[in-house]
This record gives sequence, C-alpha cells and structure tokens, in this order.
Amino acid sequence: MRICIIGGGNLAHSLVATLGHNGNEVTVLTSRFNEWSDSITDITTNPNITGKAIACNSYEACIPKAELILITVPAFLKAEVLLNIKPYFNPNSWIGAFPGGPSFDLLAKQILGENTRYFASQRVPYICRVEEYGKTVNSFPKDAMHLAISCQHDVKELVSFLKDQLSMEISSLDSFLQISISNSNPILHPSRLYSLFHNYKEGTIYPKEYLFYEEWDDYASELLISMDNELQHIVRQINISTLQINTITKHYGVVDVPSMTRKITSIESFKNIYTPMVEVDGGYLPDFNSRYFTEDFCFGLLVLKDYAQLFEVATPTMDKVIEWGLRNSAAAAATKPPLLAEFGIQTREDFYEEYIING
Repeated sequence: MRICIIGGGNLAHSLVATLGHNGNEVTVLTSRFNEWSDSITDITTNPNITGKAIACNSYEACIPKAELILITVPAFLKAEVLLNIKPYFNPNSWIGAFPGGPSFDLLAKQILGENTRYFASQRVPYICRVEEYGKTVNSFPKDAMHLAISCQHDVKELVSFLKDQLSMEISSLDSFLQISISNSNPILHPSRLYSLFHNYKEGTIYPKEYLFYEEWDDYASELLISMDNELQHIVRQINISTLQINTITKHYGVVDVPSMTRKITSIESFKNIYTPMVEVDGGYLPDFNSRYFTEDFCFGLLVLKDYAQLFEVATPTMDKVIEWGLRNSAAAAATKPPLLAEFGIQTREDFYEEYIING
C-alpha cells in the first residue's frame, strides 16, 4: 500500500520501521526531510527491523498518490495539516490521526468534507523514543489499539490491514467522543507537572532534571484520580450509551492513590523519560514552552472544560490545574484549541444532533 506519514517525530520513526519493513511504499512528509536516511531501524526488536521510506516536504508530491495517510503531528497542528492536504486529497483514500485528539472528526468533516474516510486512535500504538534522528528508534508497542472510524464506510479492510501490519489487536470504538473526551495524556501529564512545579516562583531553580514517571508521587496520583472523577461526571451528564470510558484506576488496574503511584513508577516503557526542563546556571527550570503544556493543557484540559461547561459540570481540580498552567506558560495561554462553538455546537441540542442524529 502507498502510505504517507505526516510528521517527523518519535511515532513517525516507529511507523516507518514497521510499515516500511512490511513491503509498503512509505513516504514521510516532514519539514526536517533532509535529516532522514532512506530507512529507519527499530533497535528495540530482536532481531532489529528496518523499514524503508522516502522523506519529502511537499504535500503536492506526497498526498495525491497516498492510499493511506497517517497524521502524527501534535494536536495544535492538525487543522493546519488538513488544510494543506485538502487541495491534493484523493477522496478514496483513508486519512487517520495517531492519536486523534479533540474534535479530529469535526475537523476532518469541516475541512475535507462529510464523505471523507477518516479515523483516529484513542492512544498511540507505541511508546517510542528516537535514538538517532532519521535513523533509529526505540519502540514499545501496545497490546491493542482502539480506533473510531467514520461510520458511513466499510471498515473491515482498514482494520484488517492495520491489525496485520502493526501486529496488534485493533478494535472499533462506538464514538469519536471516546477520543475527544480522553483520560489519557490530557489529565496524566498535567497531574505530574502540577505536582512537581505548583510551588514554582520566578527565580526558583531545581537541582536536577526529574524523571517524569519513575519519580511519580502520590500527589500526582491524587490529582490524576480526582480529574478522572470529574471527567467521568462529564460522561455521565452527557449520557450517551456509546460513550463509555474506563476509569483511570480500572485502566491501570489499581484501586487507590498508593497503588496508582506504584503502578506508574513500575511501567517499563515509562522508564528513562525525563520531565521537560531547561538547563540553566545552577540547575534546571520547568520548560513551560514544551508540548506537555501547549498540547495537554490546551488540547486536553481546556477541551474537557469545554464539555464540562456545556453540560454544567463543576470541575474544581481541573480548574485549579488549568489556571496554574496558563498562568505560568505563555505558550499555552496563547494556544487556541478547537472548541465546540467553532463547529456550530453551542447548545446540548446541537451536541446531540451531531453525535446521535448525524453521528
């Protein structure tokens, strides 16, 4: 199959190693195209697997011939990418986002048209880190990936292809809301950032670069569980049978704050991941410009808050964390997520029309 992967980050490297290894014709569309070799090796596997790909920076050259387009860029870039795709997009192609992020379905329909064959994953298929940019990557695949897929098209061929190519179980979600309303990174990363830096004041310098997960603490677990409780309240108020989201404790197989901390600090694929920080004289500062702020506060917590306001759900823990994040991160405060009103969803009636009558 002719596949175009948009984005040049960690996940793109892992997908090239896998999909390029399996005989597909893979193109990577990235601004850093001149830093890519003609193949990527996943050095985590034994034996190592290597996938071939061609890197370029031209939508005109890459998009028209692609049968499958996989978008791996951060959430704040997805609308721009879809607009760049539009002039060259073949409506017979599948287009998907790994992961979907908030309102990917609404963006795809708004920009590419109602009959577009689109899909999105709830989470990424790999925990992965580039070893050498454009050459090697470490990948830890998930056991399964959950996809929401536009309902007006036959999905069996797509699911079968991805299952075979990625060597993991692929299941279909009932609604794109299960992706837009997520208790993954949108509450996971802010919980840890707040627990680490909530006492930060200008001039504070930290003695080291903290491990994000291996040094996870009970306060982060407390915040994570509290924000998930608020998210579950939003889901109950929405009251759509197809919107079912496991609690964060069920997802991790734990029962309380201490067991959550033990679980997160012990996950093998989470090891050796450092908190986004900037080295300065005498130590380190929080990196308030990192994607953990621009992505997970703006395209995570602010989106969840948007649903909460529509359904009149109080979210005191989310509010506290959002206020702190936007106050400290100018980059996050300047980032505008796609809120429901931008898609004409201003009332609950509008919402149900989109996701029950039309969805």
